[in-house]
Amino acid sequence: MNTKYPLIFMLALGAGVLMVQMSGFMTVATGPDPTSGLNSPDKLNQSAKNASGIEGDASSSNDGDIVGLIIAGVTNMGKLLGMYVMLPWELNDLGLPWYAAYPLGGITQVLGGIALWQLGGSRVFR
Repeated sequence: MNTKYPLIFMLALGAGVLMVQMSGFMTVATGPDPTSGLNSPDKLNQSAKNASGIEGDASSSNDGDIVGLIIAGVTNMGKLLGMYVMLPWELNDLGLPWYAAYPLGGITQVLGGIALWQLGGSRVFR
């Protein structure tokens, strides 16, 4: 299976979303960014604590060594893999009906699996 066309579609979709975001249309349509006046990490942390129950550190003094980089990369790849595996259920939780979310998520998982297999094996199935 040639995955060139789904890949081109995803790149075009990403470029389109990027162009809309950079044009400023969403700022006009939804209003100004509520965190635009917050520059210091303390104000950002306070805003994050007030906004939701999930907290995060906004300081720039994170570990810069190679071990921290590897751990952060593995953590992010794990989150990405979890999002990929849970895609049908996430689509259903986002409001898509089950009869559309599960087939769409399953097809996306199959196409993504084929693409990863081709990428890892450096081959193209025809």
